Amino acid sequence: MADSTTKYIAIIGCGTIGRQVALFYAQHNRKVALYDTNEDVAQDALHWIESQLDHSKQPNHVKTSRELKDAVENAWMVIECIAEDIDAKKQLLKTLSSLCASNTIITTNSSSIRSSVLVQGIAAASQRRILNAHYFPQGQGPFVELMSCGHTDPGVIEFLAKELREIGRRPVVCQADSTGFIMNRIWAAVKREIMMVLADGAGKPTDIDAMLKQAMHAKYGPCELMDLVGLQTVCDIEEIYLKERTYLPSYALEFFRERYVEAG
Repeated sequence: MADSTTKYIAIIGCGTIGRQVALFYAQHNRKVALYDTNEDVAQDALHWIESQLDHSKQPNHVKTSRELKDAVENAWMVIECIAEDIDAKKQLLKTLSSLCASNTIITTNSSSIRSSVLVQGIAAASQRRILNAHYFPQGQGPFVELMSCGHTDPGVIEFLAKELREIGRRPVVCQADSTGFIMNRIWAAVKREIMMVLADGAGKPTDIDAMLKQAMHAKYGPCELMDLVGLQTVCDIEEIYLKERTYLPSYALEFFRERYVEAG
């Protein structure tokens, strides 16, 4: 494995989740390279991260790269954080496997898509350093779910788990190939039911949040958490579940897209 103390962590995709993951590492004095196909998004993420750091304790080790190859050139780990689009993620991981050094760990932060699906077409030797590493969003705890692509070297998982523990995260290794891993399979059922409550006109987001925050002693309500993740991402994830589990109802997703995403 590459030296995690001197090399960079490359974040590919600087939207809501990508910048949160980058901030976490920056707050622990790790070097971070940001890349997004939209350079304005990368710059906006950089400015947001800078605004969140305590500069007296957390020197800014974050930079942006204009080219993907430059972002990953000196990285010990790459974290893919682009939209939940299977084809786009497959293509990106294939590109990364050819650009990155052979000892660079390549992870996908997908919250639902199994890395076993994404590594199809990638050389077997390269698959040994690819895995899911799903960082829980702000407000949901210190957990990071790790899941093998089916061919991941166990030593890579062990090494990354150790690195995460050293910076205050709690790695949880998923014991089987699972769409949505562990927590998000449970969370998906909650989100789906809330979407149906809204689609049926049975309740309002503010009331749902108020009741569940009280009942679950939670800081955030489920609708607030969906906002933190991004409603487009919420819909993209639900679509992945619906394609795999065709017995689930889809009317609530259609309502949610029209009422909350497309309407802004």
